[in-house]
Amino acid sequence: MKKIALLFVLILAPSLAAQVLAQVDDAVLTWEDLLEQAGGIEALNYMGITSESEASQILESWVRERLVVAAAESAGLSSRADVEKAIRAAIDQVLIEAYISDVLEDVEVSRLEVENYLDIWSDSYGKEYNARHILLDSQVLAGSVLSRLSSGESFESLAVNFSSCPSSREGGNLGWLRRGMTSATFMEAVCSLEPGQVSGIVETTAGFHIIQLLEVRNLATSASQTELVQLAGEELLATRQEKAVMDILADLRDGHSVTVYPQRLLERL
Repeated sequence: MKKIALLFVLILAPSLAAQVLAQVDDAVLTWEDLLEQAGGIEALNYMGITSESEASQILESWVRERLVVAAAESAGLSSRADVEKAIRAAIDQVLIEAYISDVLEDVEVSRLEVENYLDIWSDSYGKEYNARHILLDSQVLAGSVLSRLSSGESFESLAVNFSSCPSSREGGNLGWLRRGMTSATFMEAVCSLEPGQVSGIVETTAGFHIIQLLEVRNLATSASQTELVQLAGEELLATRQEKAVMDILADLRDGHSVTVYPQRLLERL
């Protein structure tokens, strides 16, 4: 009897999934559609829908959206210049996220890699670092700024005049940093410095950094080994993902004709 009941459920399940929950003209909302829009069954359960009235409110929300969309389409808004531009921007963003997601899909780190990483950097997770930086958009400009620093020019002044980071207004000061607050590549460079020392050129996805460490102090509380492994794993994964994105961007750039005119931008500001 149980086998017959189970077979009945298996046969019925696809039709239940495809069952229409709401309809506006030719547009329909199925259970699968609702699940996708809500973000999964857990999200729907979290809403606590327990009555027909509450279920109706959820479905009516979708109906209202479809009515407005239908009205906008009837008014010809989809062909209006500003709307077309917004739609194009939305499509571009979806494509970017989908492409990057595919690039990062197979990027991973092993427990052994995390443990080896902690063998080198574990001490840095018990400290915080007061640092400032100058962020540049090109390696050539970064090299020029680094040379001027080596010649004795003020770090603060160069940060104000050249850094593209909002921290430039504070002379490049980032305040107190600890592991996990920023790029692992950036933090490794910070942790490798002695107070007062200036780094070489450090590249991250944000651009090219010149970093100066100001102070170091111990954290009031130390993380457990489990917490260290988790944080180090997240940082390692983020670093590997960052490198994968930078590599693919370099490859993509090589396959296209790219020209930028920063001076023209500056003239407009």
